[in-house]
Amino acid sequence: MQLQGFNKFVQENVILQSRSDVTVDAVLRPGDVRETVTVEAQASTVQFNSSKLETTVDSALVSNLPQISRNPLLLARLDPAVVQSDTAREVEPYMTWSGNRQQIGGGRDYSNDLQIDGSPIGIGYKTSYMPSPDSVQEVAVQQNAVDAEYGHSSGSAITLTMKAGTNNWHGNLFHQGQYPWANALENRVFRTTNLGRVHMYGGTLGSPIKKNKLFNFFSYEQWRKTDPNDLIQTLPTDLEREGNFSQSRNAVNGLRTIYDPFTTQTSADGRTVTRMPIPGNILPKSMQDPVAMLYMSKLWKPNRPGQGPYNVNNYYVPLPIRYDYHNLSNRTDYVPNEKLRFYGRYSKLWTPVTTSNPTGSDFYVNDRGSQRDALSISGDAVYMVNTSTILKYLISGFRDRSPPDLGQFPSICGMCAMEGPPKSC
Repeated sequence: MQLQGFNKFVQENVILQSRSDVTVDAVLRPGDVRETVTVEAQASTVQFNSSKLETTVDSALVSNLPQISRNPLLLARLDPAVVQSDTAREVEPYMTWSGNRQQIGGGRDYSNDLQIDGSPIGIGYKTSYMPSPDSVQEVAVQQNAVDAEYGHSSGSAITLTMKAGTNNWHGNLFHQGQYPWANALENRVFRTTNLGRVHMYGGTLGSPIKKNKLFNFFSYEQWRKTDPNDLIQTLPTDLEREGNFSQSRNAVNGLRTIYDPFTTQTSADGRTVTRMPIPGNILPKSMQDPVAMLYMSKLWKPNRPGQGPYNVNNYYVPLPIRYDYHNLSNRTDYVPNEKLRFYGRYSKLWTPVTTSNPTGSDFYVNDRGSQRDALSISGDAVYMVNTSTILKYLISGFRDRSPPDLGQFPSICGMCAMEGPPKSC
């Protein structure tokens, strides 16, 4: 700032954070404009014009803090008032429950407003699109968010601000690998190894399209993750498949008696029901249903001894679950003049979750697979009328198709969580 007859005033390192009031007290003293007063000290940000409590995680922390889950919403936990729900186990960005399982300022989880650049990303209890941490500039946590732009929460909000392009080319590349041979022991008592395998890679690129006018910022991230899991089931023994229950035991290790339903008789007063056991506890072929016999012929067999008199858990196979996670986002900013600017963003993630059929039977229903996709589109136009009046027009939309872990219906609607064929939201 300068004016004829006064010293030039320069304020450096002014921190501009999203959703904050910024005040710079400029003092012009009489003197020559060739003399410059430079203030370099950074002052703490104090909100004078709002009743909300707010914590902002700036770009330095977002970029440098290790994040094994790479879910930027979880950076809100750097605020002492944020507590992660005890039930929050699935924290990966494609797990739509994770982002809203946070209690802010004593509030309930699943009740926070979630936004990206002012656009909502919440669908009921769940989240929609989740950006890559490398594309996030700031994470703002707000308690007592009573501004007019909110209203779907219990009083708290988490807002992510995306990075934008500048006049300088900038970006990054990364790769993170996790391999069974390099993993630490999962259990030091039993000396079991961790069989998790993850390949994460991606990068960002910010660049000018037209200097001082048009800018772009692109980010992409991909995971190839294998989660070691298992399939444990209780299946009928070879004798039971033939209708022979002479060796089937009950909880007290006695014979599990099979009764003939056609011999059922009720006493005249209706208080006593009697029926006859099947001789030898062996069901004759004539009493076996053809549909049940066909199903039994297709059912896979036990592969190990069962546990206890009920012979439970007599089938076990490893069942690796594979996550092929992709995350793409592109933001474009256009500044035709000092008073007018436009912004647009297209973001998408898609994650097919697959596993194999370890049984070899066509009757096996895979309950571990799903399709976890999300799309987010937003844009705005901002016009500065004067120093105290700004006009802003915002448009946004999002879509989520992440089922609640019901693999037999991979197109379950993520909003209503209803079972059945694909629906439109």
